[in-house]
Amino acid sequence: MSEIDSENCSDNATLPAAEVLRRTARELRDLTTTADQLQVALSSIITESSEQTSNQIYELQRLDYLKQSVDEISNFLQRLASDTPGDWKYDAIAAVDEIKLTALATRLSKTDETTVNGDGLDDVGKCDLFL
Repeated sequence: MSEIDSENCSDNATLPAAEVLRRTARELRDLTTTADQLQVALSSIITESSEQTSNQIYELQRLDYLKQSVDEISNFLQRLASDTPGDWKYDAIAAVDEIKLTALATRLSKTDETTVNGDGLDDVGKCDLFL
């Protein structure tokens, strides 16, 4: 569960639906960039390996498919955001209640009235391990 304070979750925690869709699209776009970087690194490792297998090439193709799919879902959400009526709102705090990554939950739900316990967006370089 994220560490976002939910004491005042009434109207203070609502965000326009279009903004939530845009933020989600942005997060997916960032994941696409990460997947691209992983693909480059893995490609390099595989091509330098003396024993390349067809399974390795297949897995690289699956990673490429994942990257393209996430990018297209991001585009889809961005298009939905453009067509979403301005009066539609989401309870941003309730929506991120089960997200364990605090910085992600904050980026998706931050409103001017929302308080974040802990570091919030300053979680860069920290790692949440779920073992």
